[in-house]
Amino acid sequence: MTPARAPMTVVHVIHSLGAGGAESVLVELARTAREAGLRIVVVGLSDAEDDRAAHRLAEAGATVYQLHAGRYDLRAVRRVAAIARREGADVIHTHLKHADLVGGLAARLVGVPAVSTLHVIEADPQGAAHRARVRAAVAARATMFDRVVALSEAQREWYSAFRSSTPVVLVPNGVREPSPSGTGSVRRELGVDDDTVLGVTVSLMRPEKGHAVALDAVRLLPAELPFVLALAGDGPLLDEVRAEVERDPLLRDRVRVLGFRSDVDALLHAADLVVHPSHEDALPTSLISALATSTAVVATRVGGIPDIVGDDAGLLVPVGDPAALADAITALTRDPHRREACGRAGRARYDTTFAATVWVDRLRSLYAQLVTPPTESLHDGPVTSVAVVSAVAPYPSDSGKAMVIAGFLRHLRSRLPAEDIHYLHVGAPLRRTAEFEGVQVHEMGRPSRTDQLVGLVRGVLLRRQSLQEAFLGSPRVAATVQQTLVDLDPDLEIIDTVRMEQHVAGRRFRGRRVLYLDDLFSVRYTRMLEVLRDKRIDTDFDPLGQFSHNVPSRLHWLTRAPLTREALLRFERGRVARSERRAARANPTSVLLNAEEARHLRAETGAAVVAVPPSIPGLDETSHQPDRWDGRPEFAFVGLLSLAHNHDGLGWFLREGMDELLALQPDARLHVIGRDADESLLADAARHGDRVVVHGFVPDLDEALSRMCALVNPLRFGSGIKIKTLDGLARGLPVVSTPVAAEGIATQSRPGLTVVPDAVEAARALAALVDPAVRSREAQGAHALYAERYADPVVAAAYDEVFGTARED
Repeated sequence: MTPARAPMTVVHVIHSLGAGGAESVLVELARTAREAGLRIVVVGLSDAEDDRAAHRLAEAGATVYQLHAGRYDLRAVRRVAAIARREGADVIHTHLKHADLVGGLAARLVGVPAVSTLHVIEADPQGAAHRARVRAAVAARATMFDRVVALSEAQREWYSAFRSSTPVVLVPNGVREPSPSGTGSVRRELGVDDDTVLGVTVSLMRPEKGHAVALDAVRLLPAELPFVLALAGDGPLLDEVRAEVERDPLLRDRVRVLGFRSDVDALLHAADLVVHPSHEDALPTSLISALATSTAVVATRVGGIPDIVGDDAGLLVPVGDPAALADAITALTRDPHRREACGRAGRARYDTTFAATVWVDRLRSLYAQLVTPPTESLHDGPVTSVAVVSAVAPYPSDSGKAMVIAGFLRHLRSRLPAEDIHYLHVGAPLRRTAEFEGVQVHEMGRPSRTDQLVGLVRGVLLRRQSLQEAFLGSPRVAATVQQTLVDLDPDLEIIDTVRMEQHVAGRRFRGRRVLYLDDLFSVRYTRMLEVLRDKRIDTDFDPLGQFSHNVPSRLHWLTRAPLTREALLRFERGRVARSERRAARANPTSVLLNAEEARHLRAETGAAVVAVPPSIPGLDETSHQPDRWDGRPEFAFVGLLSLAHNHDGLGWFLREGMDELLALQPDARLHVIGRDADESLLADAARHGDRVVVHGFVPDLDEALSRMCALVNPLRFGSGIKIKTLDGLARGLPVVSTPVAAEGIATQSRPGLTVVPDAVEAARALAALVDPAVRSREAQGAHALYAERYADPVVAAAYDEVFGTARED
């Protein structure tokens, strides 16, 4: 038995409760809402010529208020807010521009989420004033609303072109199944026998509904065609249409002008065709009712009509083309088997997409997503789809960050179908996508220079963001990310660091969310400052590292000049620490690679912060090259040299450790594997002649390291787990490292990993490893340490636990 859902109160605000499509939609909603656990309150702001919808809403079980306020009377805002408080509103849902303004402001006063439904497509606004009103409405929704509901793909595409920051969700209206009672009496009333095809048009008689085109089409029908068209609905053109039919004998014989009908259900069941010649329509419910009654459709290809009719529930014709409309009516009138096939296809579309219960369940899910606190998830089932939001290019995996993200993707590809893994990339378009096989890549764009300058003012000065957040901040990019996540609706979101978290901050989500923090940048900056302040250390590094491409080049000097570099690091350390704490508290789960850092952040915030081991793609027990070391004193340093900690650590070893190594092992050679070495590093390397070889990027790292005696990792600052240390351990390559480089792996020496205090001791430890017996023992220890903590099965189990991706037995 399905557990009952907690009731939810939704206050719908609409301009009036007279005759109209939006009002009819609310009546349909009220008739079905209770079954989905929704309590409907409807507020009509202004008076209408008649208030028939108010009575129908009350009969359907809705609570109805009519304010009798003037158009755009802002005093109505407080009255709507008072109603929302009194009724205990969970959500305010508005319909049409007048209600958007009043209801949106009321929602902000009450402090509840706000949803706006689009009921029209204004694809071609007439005049500058009209265009200005459309843009103003978009801007207002962006300010006041949490979601905008589009009724059709065409409507969503139209609205999305305005680049609104409010996500647009597709929720087509539905209708209850029309009652079949009275079908026979309708045909008798209209004088239509069983051998005549009855076409029915149900819509208000307004110019945009195309009644004139319908009448012209009837005039073009073959004289012998057994067809009658009934026009149901009132409106401003009713008398004009009725007079035109009366004047024309041909129309008088074939057309029945019915005016307003309370028995539309019976009309639709009696019809053989539903004809809808509208010039514009977001999502006409009369066509949805046609699907429900298994009635074939002839309609114009405009707005949301193709979403309803599709390719199989009827025929679509160009707008304003009487001849095409007449041809389609003729074709279906003469082919009863085709009409029946269209009817069956239409009924299938109704059952899966447009039934009232399907529609109301979608609305309920949308409301629940908005009402649920941002740190909670509505999804507790298995993960079947995932979206990763990152600014990193994971291929080639030439840095620790790229390796970790590539490892996430490798794990996800082992658990989910390719079409259900999505990589939302922020930045310049990725150049290499071949390695993404099994992953859908979505480009989110990159912040413009204007975005970055505005971000410095808005983010740093007003929001107290860190500089790295400000330089990657962009309302346009954030809107694209959020809209894409809404469209994908994944079970799992993986957000890559606080830089990307700002694009989704505060966004409520249905599934799991995991914030990957990489390592604590605040700790990294603290250690950079310690190195800079130590007068015994001769160093020069750029703290921007890989992030430099996100910073305007004219500002790079600020991070290189000694006076400004230290001030910027102090500033950034404080801002990043604040952002890390805020993000950890705001997200259900945050992930670090270093267990000690995870304990530290957990203690500071009380948040759910866990440590997971990094996955190094391609390094299982059988994939790496066998050990080919031939006894020579060949050593390796591996790392992207544009990263500040790698630049500093390698330079330190070359200046203070390499001479000691050569004194102990004159034939020793250090192979530097990594791109982006600057002139100062190349000069330090050149001082040792051919004893130091700078290779740059090496595509087959496995082959290169298989011939080394050991790996050296002499870092003086940094944070997190150093992937290059794991690179060595995974291959059974002994590693000599400083405490910083061993952080998160070991606090002191153990077989396979020698922890040393400085560059000179590192050189001595490397020299000792040239002894074959010592090297063999350390290689075995390296294998054992990696297998215990970082082998694929260990990492996969940790990822399954955090991501919820465990396979079901």
